[in-house]
Amino acid sequence: GGGDDDDDDDDADSSSEAGNNDIAQQRSNKRHEAILKLKREIASVGAGSNQVEPKSKRSSMLEELRAGYAPRAPRIQVKGKEGKRREAEDIKNKLKSFKGRLVAMAKSSFEGEEQDDKQSLEKKAKKKDELEPEEGTFAAIWQEGDEEADDDW
Repeated sequence: GGGDDDDDDDDADSSSEAGNNDIAQQRSNKRHEAILKLKREIASVGAGSNQVEPKSKRSSMLEELRAGYAPRAPRIQVKGKEGKRREAEDIKNKLKSFKGRLVAMAKSSFEGEEQDDKQSLEKKAKKKDELEPEEGTFAAIWQEGDEEADDDW
C-alpha cells in the first residue's frame, strides 16, 4: 500500500511541474511575440519614415523659406545705345544715392561718438574734482607723488 502513495505524490509533483511549465511556456511565448512585434515596428519605422518624412519636410521647409521671400522683378534687356546709356545713368544715380545715405549715416554715428567722448571727458573731470583729497592727508601726498612720477615719464 505504501508504494501507491509514493506514486500519487509523484503524479501530484509532475502535474504541478507540468502546470508550471505551461505557465512558463505561455510567458515565454508572450515575450517572444512582444519581441517580434517590436522588431516589426522598428523595421517599419526605420524603413517607412526615412523615405516619406524627409520629402515632406524638405518641401515644407522650402515653402516656409519661400513664404517670406519676394523675388526680384525680371530684368528687362535694353536695346540700343541710348537705352544702355539711360540704364547706366540710372544705376549710377542709385549708387550715388546709396553712397550719400551711407556717408550721412557714418557722419551721424561719428558725431554721436564724439559727443559721447566729450560727455565722458566732462564726467571724468567732474569726478576728478569731486575726488580731490583734502590737503595734507596721506591721499593728497600719494597723489602728488603719482603726478610727479607721471611727469618724469
